[in-house]
Amino acid sequence: MAVNFANPIDFRAIAPLPAASIQGALVGDSRCANSHLLSGASLASNGIAFWVEALSRGRVRFPGTMNFGVSGDTTDNVLARMAPVIASSASFAIILVSVNDTIGSTNTLAQRQANLLSIITQTRNSGKVVILVSELPVGGGTTASFTGTKLDQHMAMAQYARYLAGSMANVFLADPWPSMVQSADATGTPISGMLADGLHQTATGAYNIAVEVCRVINTIYPELSLLLPSSAADLYSAINTTGNLIANCAMSGAGGTTGTGGSGSVATSFSLLTTEAAMTVVGSKVTAGNKTWQQLVVGGTPTGGAPFAALNQNFSAANLTAGDVIEAVCEFELDAGASGVLLPYLQIGSSNANAWSGASATATLGGAPNLSISGIMRSPRLTVPSGIASTVFRFAVPGIQNVTASATVRVGKLAVRKVPPL
Repeated sequence: MAVNFANPIDFRAIAPLPAASIQGALVGDSRCANSHLLSGASLASNGIAFWVEALSRGRVRFPGTMNFGVSGDTTDNVLARMAPVIASSASFAIILVSVNDTIGSTNTLAQRQANLLSIITQTRNSGKVVILVSELPVGGGTTASFTGTKLDQHMAMAQYARYLAGSMANVFLADPWPSMVQSADATGTPISGMLADGLHQTATGAYNIAVEVCRVINTIYPELSLLLPSSAADLYSAINTTGNLIANCAMSGAGGTTGTGGSGSVATSFSLLTTEAAMTVVGSKVTAGNKTWQQLVVGGTPTGGAPFAALNQNFSAANLTAGDVIEAVCEFELDAGASGVLLPYLQIGSSNANAWSGASATATLGGAPNLSISGIMRSPRLTVPSGIASTVFRFAVPGIQNVTASATVRVGKLAVRKVPPL
């Protein structure tokens, strides 16, 4: 199939964009849709969006309103609902679709390729950069590996994506196959732990997809170091209305407190605890250069449901009014070798409104990758409700009921700020 390069848009070098405008859209099937939970209030740890935000160090954002993934969609379905994608203010779009065509569609390979080309072209012609994922390996779970004609079609679509990205201006490839597939397997079965059910990515699978996406993102867009606090003097006031709403961003001192399951040294203004005594967390301070981390070493075997270890700070609601928009940010590191825990998450909120980054739907989907990882967590933006009485910043490491936990995590440069609505 010939690629049509005719395009009314003048695609020249991409200039850096203001921070507020670097928003991404997700276009495709359930593997895109699963990036957001709770109507967009939470970024899922097995979603592409969470990991791209973290590994790009906050360069880009994925508002829930720009998640155009729909479970079960084929290329026919996506093509039929391109209008909101085109109309969105996203600066770029990640496209991942075609596996449902192979699973159950009766359309031909040529039609799938024509559909994908049209989806890409319409997205690009609306002024968006396209990051095209070259499909994913399939199999090893409830969804079995493809064989015969289906395998040939699936591999053809993956290769077609590579061809398009190499042939069209402002269409970039994210190819996770080298890190996700058993290279010697004749049916293209994924490496164990990449997919939860043979089709949908785990947190580890999403991490590997995001690594490839960020090869593009981190080239196009500048790092937004302005997100992280660089000084303890950066505090909210009547004049500095975008200052940090929480105290001690530098994690200095050892005046913090410990609660159930917690012990060790805790930065002033913070508390360290777990949901039950059978789960433990030991705090310590780690200094590297001009930066101090709060380290959490998580252990024990929790017996209750939904266990977690948490570093908390309650901060004043007196500086917030209904309608304010706030978001939280922090820098984090996870040491390799974590087991029996889910990916750490960042949370801000109160009893009647919360936003999470890194939340896990299930242990199967959200288990922490056995990798050394560093990045930035940014919570989805939270609109302050009326009647708010107290607010909390939380960095937490969830455990798994009746499973021994072992993880070493560090967190630093924490902030909660008022931000303008997007």
